Amino acid sequence: MQYQKIGNTDIEVSRVILGCENSGGIGSVPSLLYAAVRLGITTFDTADGYGCGRSETYIGNWLRKYDEKVRSNIVLSSKTYNPMFIGDSKRLSKERISKQIDGTLERLGIKQLDMYLSHERDDETPLEEILSCFNELQKSGKVRANGASNINCEQLEKSISICDDLDLNENTLCFERISGNLPKWVNIFYYSEVKNCF
Repeated sequence: MQYQKIGNTDIEVSRVILGCENSGGIGSVPSLLYAAVRLGITTFDTADGYGCGRSETYIGNWLRKYDEKVRSNIVLSSKTYNPMFIGDSKRLSKERISKQIDGTLERLGIKQLDMYLSHERDDETPLEEILSCFNELQKSGKVRANGASNINCEQLEKSISICDDLDLNENTLCFERISGNLPKWVNIFYYSEVKNCF
Protein backbone atom coordinates (compact mmCIF):
# COMPACT_ATOMS: atom_id res chain seq x y z
CA MET A 1 0.00 0.00 0.00
CA GLN A 2 1.16 3.52 -0.73
CA TYR A 3 0.66 6.40 1.69
CA GLN A 4 0.79 10.15 1.36
CA LYS A 5 0.41 13.27 3.48
CA ILE A 6 -2.73 15.33 3.05
CA GLY A 7 -1.97 18.89 1.95
CA ASN A 8 0.26 20.69 4.43
CA THR A 9 -0.85 18.59 7.41
CA ASP A 10 1.04 15.82 9.21
CA ILE A 11 -1.82 13.40 8.46
CA GLU A 12 -0.70 10.42 6.37
CA VAL A 13 -3.45 8.51 4.60
CA SER A 14 -3.46 5.27 2.64
CA ARG A 15 -3.89 5.90 -1.09
CA VAL A 16 -6.90 3.58 -0.95
CA ILE A 17 -9.50 4.77 1.54
CA LEU A 18 -12.27 2.52 2.82
CA GLY A 19 -15.63 4.19 2.26
CA CYS A 20 -18.00 3.18 5.03
CA GLU A 21 -21.30 4.54 3.69
CA ASN A 22 -23.19 1.26 3.80
CA SER A 23 -21.44 -0.25 6.80
CA GLY A 24 -24.37 0.71 9.01
CA GLY A 25 -26.38 -2.12 7.52
CA ILE A 26 -24.02 -5.07 7.20
CA GLY A 27 -23.32 -7.61 9.89
CA SER A 28 -19.74 -8.22 8.76
CA VAL A 29 -18.39 -4.74 9.59
CA PRO A 30 -15.63 -6.02 11.92
CA SER A 31 -14.43 -8.49 9.26
CA LEU A 32 -14.47 -5.80 6.59
CA LEU A 33 -12.48 -3.33 8.71
CA TYR A 34 -10.01 -5.99 9.80
CA ALA A 35 -9.50 -7.12 6.18
CA ALA A 36 -8.90 -3.51 5.12
CA VAL A 37 -6.23 -3.05 7.79
CA ARG A 38 -4.54 -6.32 6.77
CA LEU A 39 -4.32 -4.94 3.21
CA GLY A 40 -2.67 -1.78 4.52
CA ILE A 41 -5.73 0.44 4.27
CA THR A 42 -5.43 2.74 7.26
CA THR A 43 -7.96 5.43 6.34
CA PHE A 44 -11.70 5.08 6.90
CA ASP A 45 -14.21 7.58 5.52
CA THR A 46 -17.63 7.89 7.10
CA ALA A 47 -20.30 10.53 7.78
CA ASP A 48 -22.84 11.27 10.48
CA GLY A 49 -25.62 10.76 7.92
CA TYR A 50 -24.51 7.25 6.91
CA GLY A 51 -27.09 4.88 8.36
CA CYS A 52 -28.34 7.55 10.79
CA GLY A 53 -24.98 7.45 12.57
CA ARG A 54 -24.69 3.64 12.53
CA SER A 55 -21.57 3.70 10.35
CA GLU A 56 -19.71 5.83 12.91
CA THR A 57 -21.06 3.67 15.74
CA TYR A 58 -19.88 0.41 14.12
CA ILE A 59 -16.42 1.84 13.46
CA GLY A 60 -16.25 3.10 17.05
CA ASN A 61 -17.29 -0.28 18.46
CA TRP A 62 -14.63 -1.98 16.32
CA LEU A 63 -11.91 0.45 17.46
CA ARG A 64 -12.77 -0.03 21.13
CA LYS A 65 -11.72 -3.69 20.84
CA TYR A 66 -8.15 -2.73 19.98
CA ASP A 67 -5.38 -1.03 21.90
CA GLU A 68 -4.07 2.48 21.29
CA LYS A 69 -1.37 1.19 18.94
CA VAL A 70 -4.00 0.01 16.45
CA ARG A 71 -6.05 3.21 16.88
CA SER A 72 -2.99 5.41 16.34
CA ASN A 73 -2.45 3.82 12.92
CA ILE A 74 -6.03 4.46 11.76
CA VAL A 75 -6.97 7.77 10.15
CA LEU A 76 -10.64 8.63 10.57
CA SER A 77 -12.45 11.05 8.31
CA SER A 78 -16.09 11.99 8.81
CA LYS A 79 -18.43 14.44 7.16
CA THR A 80 -21.49 16.47 8.08
CA TYR A 81 -24.35 18.22 6.27
CA ASN A 82 -26.98 15.63 5.37
CA PRO A 83 -29.85 14.86 7.74
CA MET A 84 -29.37 11.93 10.10
CA PHE A 85 -33.06 11.10 10.35
CA ILE A 86 -36.41 12.17 8.92
CA GLY A 87 -37.10 15.72 10.02
CA ASP A 88 -33.45 16.52 10.77
CA SER A 89 -32.03 19.62 9.12
CA LYS A 90 -29.30 19.62 6.51
CA ARG A 91 -27.16 22.67 7.07
CA LEU A 92 -23.64 23.79 7.82
CA SER A 93 -24.54 26.50 10.31
CA LYS A 94 -22.13 27.02 13.19
CA GLU A 95 -24.74 25.73 15.65
CA ARG A 96 -25.34 22.52 13.68
CA ILE A 97 -21.67 21.76 12.94
CA SER A 98 -20.78 22.27 16.61
CA LYS A 99 -23.54 19.87 17.67
CA GLN A 100 -22.76 17.27 15.00
CA ILE A 101 -19.04 16.99 15.78
CA ASP A 102 -19.82 16.09 19.40
CA GLY A 103 -22.11 13.28 18.24
CA THR A 104 -19.49 12.02 15.78
CA LEU A 105 -16.77 11.95 18.45
CA GLU A 106 -19.09 10.10 20.85
CA ARG A 107 -20.14 7.49 18.28
CA LEU A 108 -16.53 6.89 17.20
CA GLY A 109 -15.39 6.77 20.84
CA ILE A 110 -12.57 9.28 20.30
CA LYS A 111 -11.59 12.70 21.60
CA GLN A 112 -10.13 14.03 18.36
CA LEU A 113 -11.13 13.36 14.75
CA ASP A 114 -8.37 13.29 12.15
CA MET A 115 -10.34 14.96 9.32
CA TYR A 116 -13.75 16.63 9.39
CA LEU A 117 -15.31 17.58 6.07
CA SER A 118 -18.39 19.37 4.86
CA HIS A 119 -20.31 16.70 2.95
CA GLU A 120 -22.06 19.05 0.51
CA ARG A 121 -22.14 22.78 -0.10
CA ASP A 122 -24.67 24.82 1.84
CA ASP A 123 -25.92 27.81 -0.13
CA GLU A 124 -28.00 29.05 2.81
CA THR A 125 -25.09 29.55 5.24
CA PRO A 126 -22.35 32.10 4.55
CA LEU A 127 -19.08 30.38 3.67
CA GLU A 128 -17.27 32.61 6.17
CA GLU A 129 -19.41 31.17 8.98
CA ILE A 130 -18.78 27.59 7.85
CA LEU A 131 -15.01 27.97 7.48
CA SER A 132 -14.67 29.90 10.76
CA CYS A 133 -16.59 27.17 12.60
CA PHE A 134 -14.40 24.41 11.18
CA ASN A 135 -11.35 26.46 12.15
CA GLU A 136 -12.65 26.82 15.73
CA LEU A 137 -13.13 23.04 15.97
CA GLN A 138 -9.51 22.56 15.00
CA LYS A 139 -8.26 25.17 17.46
CA SER A 140 -10.29 23.50 20.22
CA GLY A 141 -8.54 20.18 19.52
CA LYS A 142 -11.65 18.29 18.42
CA VAL A 143 -10.39 18.06 14.83
CA ARG A 144 -6.89 17.80 13.35
CA ALA A 145 -7.75 19.10 9.86
CA ASN A 146 -10.79 20.18 7.90
CA GLY A 147 -11.85 19.93 4.30
CA ALA A 148 -14.72 19.57 1.89
CA SER A 149 -16.38 16.88 -0.18
CA ASN A 150 -18.46 17.26 -3.32
CA ILE A 151 -17.36 20.77 -4.25
CA ASN A 152 -16.04 21.96 -7.57
CA CYS A 153 -12.78 23.79 -8.17
CA GLU A 154 -14.41 27.22 -8.21
CA GLN A 155 -15.90 26.57 -4.77
CA LEU A 156 -12.55 25.29 -3.50
CA GLU A 157 -10.71 28.35 -4.76
CA LYS A 158 -13.32 30.62 -3.13
CA SER A 159 -12.91 28.73 0.18
CA ILE A 160 -9.14 29.08 0.05
CA SER A 161 -9.47 32.80 -0.70
CA ILE A 162 -11.82 33.30 2.28
CA CYS A 163 -9.43 31.38 4.56
CA ASP A 164 -6.61 33.67 3.43
CA ASP A 165 -8.74 36.81 3.92
CA LEU A 166 -9.85 35.75 7.41
CA ASP A 167 -6.35 34.51 8.32
CA LEU A 168 -7.75 31.12 9.32
CA ASN A 169 -5.52 28.26 10.40
CA GLU A 170 -3.56 26.82 7.49
CA ASN A 171 -5.10 23.38 8.05
CA THR A 172 -8.68 24.65 7.75
CA LEU A 173 -8.66 23.15 4.27
CA CYS A 174 -6.64 19.98 3.91
CA PHE A 175 -5.91 20.82 0.29
CA GLU A 176 -2.70 22.16 -1.16
CA ARG A 177 -2.80 25.37 -3.17
CA ILE A 178 -3.54 24.24 -6.72
CA SER A 179 -2.71 26.02 -9.96
CA GLY A 180 -2.97 25.26 -13.66
CA ASN A 181 -5.79 23.43 -15.40
CA LEU A 182 -8.04 21.84 -12.82
CA PRO A 183 -10.57 19.07 -13.36
CA LYS A 184 -14.22 20.06 -13.03
CA TRP A 185 -14.55 18.16 -9.74
CA VAL A 186 -11.79 17.91 -7.15
CA ASN A 187 -12.83 14.71 -5.42
CA ILE A 188 -13.00 12.31 -8.36
CA PHE A 189 -10.99 9.12 -7.77
CA TYR A 190 -10.13 7.07 -10.82
CA TYR A 191 -9.75 3.28 -10.86
CA SER A 192 -6.45 3.60 -12.76
CA GLU A 193 -5.02 5.44 -9.75
CA VAL A 194 -6.31 2.82 -7.31
CA LYS A 195 -4.86 -0.26 -8.99
CA ASN A 196 -1.29 1.04 -8.64
CA CYS A 197 -1.53 1.74 -4.90
CA PHE A 198 -0.86 -1.78 -3.57
